[in-house]
Amino acid sequence: MEQAGAQLQRRIVRVDQAMAEHALTLGRRITIIAALASTLEPTRQLFQSVAEQHGATITINAVLCRAAWDHFERGDLAAYHATIATCLRQSAATEASDVIVLAQASMAGAALLCTDIAIPILSSPRLGVAAALEQWKKA
Repeated sequence: MEQAGAQLQRRIVRVDQAMAEHALTLGRRITIIAALASTLEPTRQLFQSVAEQHGATITINAVLCRAAWDHFERGDLAAYHATIATCLRQSAATEASDVIVLAQASMAGAALLCTDIAIPILSSPRLGVAAALEQWKKA
C-alpha cells in the first residue's frame, strides 16, 4: 500500500495501521487472530514494524481461526462472527496477552459478541477511519 501511494503521489492510510499503533499503547504481548492464513504474516510484519518505529519489543502470538472463513465465503456472517468469538474466548483463556487484535476488518462484529472478555479486543474499521479522517484534516 505504501508503495502504491508513493507511485500515485497520494497518502495511503492502511486500515490496520492505527490499530497497530493503538495496540502498543495497551501492552507488548499481542495476540493476532485471523480467519484467513494469508493475513497473518502481513499483520505480524506491520506490528513488528510499528514496534520498531517506537523502539518497543513485542511478543506476538498468532491464532488462525480456520473454521470461520468457510462461513464468510458462504455469506453467513452470523456464523462467521460466532466462530471468531469462540476463538477469541479460547485465546483470552489460554494466552497471556495484553491486547487481542482482529487481523481482518470483516472480523469486527465478533468483538461485539465478546464484551465479557477483560482483555481489550481491537479491530481496524473504526480506528482506521478515524486515522484517515485525521490525515484528511491535515491535508
